[in-house]
Amino acid sequence: MMQTFQIAAAFLNKFGVRFHNNVYANEILKIIRERMNLENNLANMFNALNMNRRTSQFQSINADRSNVLYFPTLEYRDLILFALGTYQIRQASSCYGEHVRFHDGYRIEVFTIIIRAL
Repeated sequence: MMQTFQIAAAFLNKFGVRFHNNVYANEILKIIRERMNLENNLANMFNALNMNRRTSQFQSINADRSNVLYFPTLEYRDLILFALGTYQIRQASSCYGEHVRFHDGYRIEVFTIIIRAL
């Protein structure tokens, strides 16, 4: 197995695409370092309220509905920092295309009941 690994590593060293630091790399690393040891409050809330064991009532929204006003708006830079990189953003168009192809449209649903923090 080690010999196979060494061969693969040699191929990557010779022919692999070199990574270049994203312009946001330092900011992303800072966010990761700051949050690495934080407690996961969302997971704690889900577990405390057994939200992972019950169904939720979602509402479909579209541009004609009044509740679209509450849908978050992010600048591109903020979206990159929220996603900790561009991978998910690059995948979004193909994900959208596949969803539309199989479901004849794209539906966005939101959970509108606000739960008080524990």
